[in-house]
Amino acid sequence: MHPFHFKLAFGIGTILIGITPYSSWLQTSFSVLVSQNPEKPPDKDPPPGRRRPGGDLDPTNPNCKNTSQPLTVLVPANSLGTITSERLTLWFYVPYTSEDITSAEFSVLNQDETDYVYQTQFMMPKIPGIVSISLPLSAKNSLETGNFYRWYLKFKCKGSTSNAPDIETDGWVKRIASTPITTNQINTATPEIWYDAVNNLANRLLASPQDTKLKQEWTDLLKSVGLSNLAQEPLTGPVIISK
Repeated sequence: MHPFHFKLAFGIGTILIGITPYSSWLQTSFSVLVSQNPEKPPDKDPPPGRRRPGGDLDPTNPNCKNTSQPLTVLVPANSLGTITSERLTLWFYVPYTSEDITSAEFSVLNQDETDYVYQTQFMMPKIPGIVSISLPLSAKNSLETGNFYRWYLKFKCKGSTSNAPDIETDGWVKRIASTPITTNQINTATPEIWYDAVNNLANRLLASPQDTKLKQEWTDLLKSVGLSNLAQEPLTGPVIISK
């Protein structure tokens, strides 16, 4: 496990709202990052991430309620995907209501995990569903072609008294050059350019929710990475950035 990772029990739990109460946790969890010298992941095959927290609800963590579907990020099984856009958008399924979570945080780091590309706190919609979060449109938050980046999602459940997050999941993204071939792969919703394909198709489906062709493409895309169980879950749209 990475030197600065938290030791915590992963539960399928709750998600969000009320960012202020966990400011001390946020400061503690991220102040250690810059003081470490983490091992550099391989250039071609970085270590796998986790598209969902592992295991069932930990009985020692009563803060996070059990759900029929776990919190799951819409990424391949090894949590590694490619993108041609300079702006990362992450889509993930949250089975909780806004009342279940007291805080949520999204961060993107460079390949060595020594510097932040982006870090923010956010709030969830009031109903469960598939939501998205995006990097802002700025040069500071842009992904550079040829580089790997690591993203993290961390959540605190209602009633938690721990300084550590109750739920944490992570993954990798690599930006590659845009070509006519990659553009076609994105437009036809194939998994080769994963992050762009998911974002493009999800936004089209949000705009035309009754389009049966788009619905089938959405089902096929999720099925290609073993996530067909989420194909019928509602698309809620972007989360609310709180800081």
